[in-house]
Amino acid sequence: LWVASGRLARRIVRPLQRLVDVVRRFGQGDFSARTGVPARSRDEVARVARAIDEMAERIERQVKEERELLAAVSHELRTPMARIRVLTDLAREGRSVDASLDDIDREVAEVDYLVANLLARSRLEFGNLARRGVRLSDAVSEALGRAGLEAGLLRMEGEEADVWVDPTLLHRAIANLLD
Repeated sequence: LWVASGRLARRIVRPLQRLVDVVRRFGQGDFSARTGVPARSRDEVARVARAIDEMAERIERQVKEERELLAAVSHELRTPMARIRVLTDLAREGRSVDASLDDIDREVAEVDYLVANLLARSRLEFGNLARRGVRLSDAVSEALGRAGLEAGLLRMEGEEADVWVDPTLLHRAIANLLD
């Protein structure tokens, strides 16, 4: 009886111990840790194990995408930041301050554009959308103003439209169209 109950206890506890080990490894940063429970298993422990594996896959994918995004951000921002540094050095050396400030403004605008694009990409990839009602004509008018274009370029036909969107992504899309 003791031997049979010991085997039964080990058989019951082994899958739970595997779950504990996988969760512990995952918590320590091993995002490749999986339970390896076969798909044919139908008991409650197997269902929990599959749920943990699915969660681990999503988190591993998000961490990978976040690292790629950070690498892209650092790479894309270095060039305009280096140019800004050179322009400020030139301005200090006596080059025309007005011309240097105009050049610096252009570089800052480029950095702002890159950051906006990267944030929009991040929102799309991670599904972090904050939707709300936006009047389409207001969004287009604002984008025209930011682009230095006259608001008179906007011609509305039909009824005024409100759209349910993420305002940041809508502004980014309109700016891309204007560019």
